[in-house]
Amino acid sequence: MAVSLKAILFSLFALASCACLNSAQAQGTLRECAALRADSERLACYDSLAKSLDATDTQASQRQPETQPEDLIARHEISRPMTGGSLLGRAWQLDPGSKTGTFAIASYRPMYVLLAQHTNAINTMPSSPAPGRSAMSPTNSPTNYDATEAKFQISAKTKAWQNIVGSDVDLWLAYTQQSNWQLYNSSGSAPFRNTDYEPELILTLPINRDLLGMSWRMVNFGFSHQSNGRANPLSRSWNRLYARVGVERGNFTLMARPWWRVLEASSRDDNPDIGKYMGNGDVLTVYRTGEHVVSALARYSFSGHRGGFEADWAFPISGPLKGYVRTFNGYGENLIDYNHRQTTLGIGVAISTW
Repeated sequence: MAVSLKAILFSLFALASCACLNSAQAQGTLRECAALRADSERLACYDSLAKSLDATDTQASQRQPETQPEDLIARHEISRPMTGGSLLGRAWQLDPGSKTGTFAIASYRPMYVLLAQHTNAINTMPSSPAPGRSAMSPTNSPTNYDATEAKFQISAKTKAWQNIVGSDVDLWLAYTQQSNWQLYNSSGSAPFRNTDYEPELILTLPINRDLLGMSWRMVNFGFSHQSNGRANPLSRSWNRLYARVGVERGNFTLMARPWWRVLEASSRDDNPDIGKYMGNGDVLTVYRTGEHVVSALARYSFSGHRGGFEADWAFPISGPLKGYVRTFNGYGENLIDYNHRQTTLGIGVAISTW
């Protein structure tokens, strides 16, 4: 009776194994085992069949990791999505296969809202040495501005021409707007103290060379017009031609941008001394660690020995929304303050960073 019970158990095992067998040879082997009359011979046949199945499964599992990825790519043409990459590579589509065509909107400079920005010296009487652009208000007295205000910046770019004349050079259009808003100035009906508008044309040339232990990724050649759209005496504007070099190493990015101001007739120049305060160029450094982005930008004038320095920190809050802290010291926090020295500290949120 005990032998018969073992035979039944092995028969059940054989039936379960049958679901995993696909070949006609395996089915024939099962029939041959079942046809044996002696219990001992039938059990030995089932035992031999089970061992052969285990050996087959082991060999298949050992072969699968070696062949599966290549077979999938060859048979199904799987394209792995591009992830990660460098800051400059993503921002300017410098890497092979990264170009997405024309007129897709992308971020340019950080887009943020500072819910509160405090200055140690609010500019109540903006000035310029240009004729008709003196600093006084209509009542010939300082404007009643609050030292704490809101500030926001929007900035985007789009590619207008990709692979110019068969080359790797791309033409971009960019636009940046920043506003200082006296949001908490109830006595003045919360006016906008200043808004700067800056459209740009940018040619981007990809470069992949080693430079002093860093990777030289690209050169930009650009034209920038920046103005605040105000009437005299508060009108401010200037035009620049610039070259920008971008290098990287790991999570560190550096961009250096010297510029040349396009000279204007004295009768139309809103701010003839702007170069002495805003500088001859700027240097931007960016460091990313996880979801945190720390950046610093410095400007300096070799003729006026003045400039400005700003530092920013973006940290994660929820999804693409980041906390944003910004500090500035020097001249040129905006165009109306191009020749006004101050120190500011602001806190808010950002939806895009460097």
